[in-house]
Amino acid sequence: MQVEGENNNDADLYRWAIEALELTITVDNFGLIRHVGRGYAEILELQQSEIIGKPIQEIIPNTRMLDVLHSGKPDFESVFIMKNNQPIVVNRYPIRDDDGKIRGAICITGLTNLSRFKALNNKISNLLKENTSYKRQLDELQNRISSGNVIGHSDKITRVKELAQKVADSDVTVLLSGETGTGKEVFANYIKQLSFRRLESYVKINCAAIPKELLESELFGYCEGSFSGAKKGGKKGKFELADNGTILLDEIGGLPFDLQAKLLRVLQEKEIDSIGCLEPKKVNVRVICNTNQNLEELVQANLFREDLFYRINVVEIEIPPLRERLDDIPLLCSYFIKKINNKNGMFIEGISNKVIELFYQYKWPGNVRELENVLERACIMSSSVILEEKDLEFFEPRLYKNGKYLQPVTSYSSISDSPLNEKKRDLEKRELVAALLKTGGNKSKAAKMLRMPRSVLYDRIKMYKITLDQD
Repeated sequence: MQVEGENNNDADLYRWAIEALELTITVDNFGLIRHVGRGYAEILELQQSEIIGKPIQEIIPNTRMLDVLHSGKPDFESVFIMKNNQPIVVNRYPIRDDDGKIRGAICITGLTNLSRFKALNNKISNLLKENTSYKRQLDELQNRISSGNVIGHSDKITRVKELAQKVADSDVTVLLSGETGTGKEVFANYIKQLSFRRLESYVKINCAAIPKELLESELFGYCEGSFSGAKKGGKKGKFELADNGTILLDEIGGLPFDLQAKLLRVLQEKEIDSIGCLEPKKVNVRVICNTNQNLEELVQANLFREDLFYRINVVEIEIPPLRERLDDIPLLCSYFIKKINNKNGMFIEGISNKVIELFYQYKWPGNVRELENVLERACIMSSSVILEEKDLEFFEPRLYKNGKYLQPVTSYSSISDSPLNEKKRDLEKRELVAALLKTGGNKSKAAKMLRMPRSVLYDRIKMYKITLDQD
């Protein structure tokens, strides 16, 4: 049964399909035009009847349709200038029969002028730029997630990293303690990125840097009309902004005493009281606290609530000072030099062993942050690709100030041959031999036992001509 209006003639169907593609032109294997779409004819400023049956090169000079006929290869996305100076973007395809023999060619264009082509190209370029931006952000996120930003392989830092990994994927409140510059915020970021909240919001606030009268509204927010000058609609506090995510309370020891009770309520009841609001708001926040103060001493001095201290001190992670993890200095130097290069467009390749030995002797009161600052200044001052002692002349006064220079590495060629110095050298040699024997000749372990850089140990072994068969 045939439905009214239905036509089962395949030839007509194919002809109509070609007609639907208005911006097309078709030639046979002799190069004679067999079909031209209405849109294409309009571009050529001719009637369809004036085009069909004519050689393609007569209607479109310099056409590449004949090349497609001869080569049998398609020609994609070509910009072609018509004889009326109209630029178009075209795709040309050979037409083959069932045996693969070329029977003609067809040219199709979807863009009738270069302005549309340029607009499309700009759109693609913008998408590529956006993709590159997202990729950069993803790379930064992956770098933060990796443990690469917690630099070090010393025993102490390894134990701290292991503890951070254990508590990361839980909701337990963590207190990060340690001296200024040890990297407490780096560990806070590390814990956050290893947690199940890694993709949620991460809000940081320095409790000691914001004036007392503003801190409450910063932490807990306020409702509209709660005080003169309040924003219309009110303002969300840091805890509300961190809902379902993580909040870092930096320098928690600087939190005013009267706000400590409100923080305790947040930790216990999981709800906040915004200024001027009648009803509390529920929040689901993971809390990490940082401090470089001794909170127990603050508790004894009635400057910090005892109940809050025990509430935030569920798990305390003490970040070791740099002087207790000297083995990490070479790794830290390498990491910071790369960071400084990227930041300042520099090309510093490394640091000399003499400078590393110098760093081993310093107490580093400013810890890792001080090391980074020293390296950045040295990189800026350096005129070579390797940091040398001459690049750290500004650093030398620090070595002797307030007894911060631990044990100078003195050249033995400059030591006199007095009996006292001979005894010192003899004592050092016996200690070196004892350490090597105890570690079975393992120089790395011996250097750790002696709290001495390996490079210094190698120099001493060579100088004293130590072998393990010595007494």
